[in-house]
Amino acid sequence: MDITIRGLILILFCAFPFHLNAHGSSDTPLDKGFSWLHDQQLADGSFQTPLDKVAPLAATFESALAFSNSDQLEHIDVSAIDVFLSQQDLQQTEGLVRAIILKLRMGLTIDSEIESLMLHQNVDGGFGNRAGFDSTVYDSVFALQGLAVTQYRNAPESGRLIAYLIDQQNQDGGFSLDSGSPSSAYLTSLALRALQPYLYSYNIGEEMTLARDYLYAQVQTGSDWPSDWEAAQFLLSVIPLTTDVSRYQNSLTWLVTQQLANGSWQNDVYSTALSLQALYLAENITLPTAPDAAVVRGRVIDGASTQPLIGIAVGFEPDVGESVITDANGEFIVQGLQPNQYTLTYASDGFLTATQSLQVQAAQLVDLGTISLTVAPTTALLSGVVSDATQGNPIAGALVEAVIAAGSIQAVTDTSGKYSLAVDQGNTVINVSANGYRSISASANLIAGSAISFSPSLYLDAEEPQPLTLVGQVMDQVTLQPISVATVTHVASSTSVSSDQTGQFSFSGLMAGEQSFEVSAPGYQTVGVSLVLPEDGVVDMGAIQLGAIEQVDTTTVSGYVFDADSGAPIAGATVAVDGFAAQTDQNGYYSIAGITSLDFVVGANATGYVYGSSSVVLSQPKNLDVNITLLRANISGLSLDAVVTDKPQYNAYERVSFMATLSNQTVRERYVRLYVLIEDALGQVIDRFPATDIPAPSDTSDPEAIAHYEQ
Repeated sequence: MDITIRGLILILFCAFPFHLNAHGSSDTPLDKGFSWLHDQQLADGSFQTPLDKVAPLAATFESALAFSNSDQLEHIDVSAIDVFLSQQDLQQTEGLVRAIILKLRMGLTIDSEIESLMLHQNVDGGFGNRAGFDSTVYDSVFALQGLAVTQYRNAPESGRLIAYLIDQQNQDGGFSLDSGSPSSAYLTSLALRALQPYLYSYNIGEEMTLARDYLYAQVQTGSDWPSDWEAAQFLLSVIPLTTDVSRYQNSLTWLVTQQLANGSWQNDVYSTALSLQALYLAENITLPTAPDAAVVRGRVIDGASTQPLIGIAVGFEPDVGESVITDANGEFIVQGLQPNQYTLTYASDGFLTATQSLQVQAAQLVDLGTISLTVAPTTALLSGVVSDATQGNPIAGALVEAVIAAGSIQAVTDTSGKYSLAVDQGNTVINVSANGYRSISASANLIAGSAISFSPSLYLDAEEPQPLTLVGQVMDQVTLQPISVATVTHVASSTSVSSDQTGQFSFSGLMAGEQSFEVSAPGYQTVGVSLVLPEDGVVDMGAIQLGAIEQVDTTTVSGYVFDADSGAPIAGATVAVDGFAAQTDQNGYYSIAGITSLDFVVGANATGYVYGSSSVVLSQPKNLDVNITLLRANISGLSLDAVVTDKPQYNAYERVSFMATLSNQTVRERYVRLYVLIEDALGQVIDRFPATDIPAPSDTSDPEAIAHYEQ
């Protein structure tokens, strides 16, 4: 008989396109698989075959996601899928979520589906199969994946749903259909993927680690799986959450060996679609987010010009096993860092090397802010981009030569037309040449400890150079949006031009040689730029980023503390930062000023709530808005009524004994984990750990109660 497998895959990663030959074949498993899957779309828009073991909606959903995740939606009939969805009975939570995700991928409206879905949420925070049905883990997992792609992503409804799911997690870390069933690898995979988007919004890193470790334990020797789709589900859940490929490599290899000669897995649409998603993810995932690891990111700039530095090597000690290079905006990000003390090194030719120490904690998001590098005082830094004057494209392989009294130094432009030279100070002639182009020269008096740009446009040998023109664009350093009120001033002549609505500007009538400019805008810091201009041609200054003016000597952190269940503000919560503490007012608002540290944790605690925090690392003092959402301790009918200690206060290292009274307002048995928070006199949480030494049940307790305790 047919078996209906209810499942959802939601993949979060950067897509890299591949070339699909719909009716041909290729040597790669992906191309063969996508070719076969493409041919299974019917005229009604669905993906199905007579051999499928799942309903057409599930098979179509996973197939469409497979093409969408690989950036290949144009290869299938999207409009037909919309018609197919309109003919389905979408009253169940699972069907509504499938429709919501697919329609969003296809750019269609989802208002009616969201409205129907939210009617399925119950007072315990979970979702039932339909409106009025009891909450289940299965339907709640689907609902959470649906909310993650809607306006409810950061809403109280998601907080209540997460609280419900965490309360249902079994002691082995897995999730089951009901309290009487063992944990299910399939359901745990779905739950782990549903929770992933919320890792840094809620304090769920420990629960995600438990779920991931449960799945690891299900991998048997040889990594054989009962079915292809189960192996694919496992891979889709753990690949984004680990940097250790060995934890899933055997399962991945096994899945590849199950592919048939025609490109499918078991001639089944559902299995093939899931397998393709898993293989594609394994090949293209670049930044997994381990729940028990940390993420570190930052931005490197030129300390003098405040402009982003591209291609700066960021070294980690201990080594993180990958090359970390700043991108086009000077930014870098490293994920999957294990808790440790790291030393970061920022190095590039022409700049003084900078170092930074960093203590990384588990499940921590560390934003290093802006790191400024200084040009070495013994040399001048000459850099720029060489481009084609007609097309504007970068010229790779162009030779840049700086001729000084002691000799010359050369560099060759890379694929993006960039070059960089550390040159001794003094009068310098700069020559640029490339095959098929007119050579160009310019002169400048380079000063040690300064940076100067030379970005000429080269004309083909048969072309006639145009008069000298300087162009560029001004944008906001944070938002990267154009600034239309910027002024670009030529320092020597005091003449200036303004940027247009797109931030673009054009300057003519300039002299060749070394020239200085100032770029300014109301509310922004003024940036100075030194250029070497040739006799003729268009010189592109590139994107000039301006930073907003912030004149503060210490950091002020302010914001609101909210209840994750209701979204209501929490009055009387204690918020602590770096030895400072404040109580939230009736609106849940707090403000803490005078913070001198650039590396601190904003922590919030309130009676009846789970402690919440946010890590902050800054490069300089600033005004920050940090909102914290707290989960209630009385999750899904379980409340903490009272905590009584044997003494009002304790000395250091003295044993603490306490009694906690909890109430269970539900009819099902509950497993409880108690955690202890250690606070100082200011309310700053200085430690957090599980409570132990829970007394055993009495001899008169029934055997089931004793068995539960021993378990």
